[in-house]
Amino acid sequence: MPNIEDRRDHEQQLMLAIVPALLRQRERVLGTPLGRDPVADFQREMRSALEDRLSTIYILSATQLVTMASQQLPDDTQKPAGFSFWTEAKKWAAGLLALLLPELIKISAERISLARKAAAQDMKELPGLSELDQATRNEIQRRLLRARIEDVFGQERAEMIAVTEVTRANTAGERGAIQRIGQHTPVVALATWRTQQDERVCPICGPNDGKPESYWRKDYPLGPASTHPRCRCDLIWQFYPRDHPEAKKAGFAYQNVSPLPGFNNAPV
Repeated sequence: MPNIEDRRDHEQQLMLAIVPALLRQRERVLGTPLGRDPVADFQREMRSALEDRLSTIYILSATQLVTMASQQLPDDTQKPAGFSFWTEAKKWAAGLLALLLPELIKISAERISLARKAAAQDMKELPGLSELDQATRNEIQRRLLRARIEDVFGQERAEMIAVTEVTRANTAGERGAIQRIGQHTPVVALATWRTQQDERVCPICGPNDGKPESYWRKDYPLGPASTHPRCRCDLIWQFYPRDHPEAKKAGFAYQNVSPLPGFNNAPV
């Protein structure tokens, strides 16, 4: 359950890191012959932009949840404390990016291919093209392609990636903390879905608002992190001693924290 202002700061920092990588890739695409879109530099730059920042969000989210659990539990219950999440955060971020970056590159390549075809068609429809020299035609083609791929490498896509991955890192950090708590203390947790409760709440998340994990876990096993790009929903956690009647409803406490089981919500 991250602080909303902290979340906005994380999104902004991630966007500021992602935008230059996207713009550099756009220029590489514009300067590359047809069918030879470079990806190695793009993958390296995106990894550099994302990995440490997502690890940090994971650690902050996990640490915050441990503090919350300690505050909620009765005084006579063993309270979680003294956990470090650095190793888990690094491992999680590396696993995430091993899945995410190829998917981002694949989606980008598909959209660039469509943009190239559209730009080529735009060229054919220009009057007087045959009267221009080759250098001029090349520059016109470059400008047409730039306009077509703006949404692939622009700020809107950077925002989509940032929002989506902040949600994913927050959720992963919470799950990592809950697994650790469940391993070392007689404590379990119950999750309740929370939307932002504004006009932007989507038809997917809206019905889950205020619902316990038993309601949505089958369809969305990772909560908001398994819904759709640009999701800003989060989970509210309630902690109980393991012998408490409510603890029988718990689910996340014993789940294995692993890289995501595939992407049905990769940023497009």
